[in-house]
Amino acid sequence: MSSFNGQDLFGSGPHRFVVHGVSMRHATHESPGTDGVRLTAMGHTARRVDQYGTLTADDVATMQQRLDAIEAAIDGEPAELVDDLARVWSNIVMLEFHPKAIRRVGVRLAADYVIHYVQVSS
Repeated sequence: MSSFNGQDLFGSGPHRFVVHGVSMRHATHESPGTDGVRLTAMGHTARRVDQYGTLTADDVATMQQRLDAIEAAIDGEPAELVDDLARVWSNIVMLEFHPKAIRRVGVRLAADYVIHYVQVSS
């Protein structure tokens, strides 16, 4: 089961995570009269994580509580993220939450969403 900062914010509906890799920030330097370039490593880029999912609820009040709980997690504080494959990612900050319109699905309500995270240095 996935969670953010120990909270089950997403368990009401299906969701998936896309965890992006890191790369090395660098600068290349050419020197006259030499072959090739010199490379200066400047650390790694931040790992990005994107989450795509659907929240579900039986009524409008419950849906609003779920949306509000996710928005409250956008506090700039690093937390532990457990993804849909039970992988644990530390020092993750929730940056953006983009809910779509609430719609009826049978007798229930549903809202698709996208969340963007970044992994910060410890």
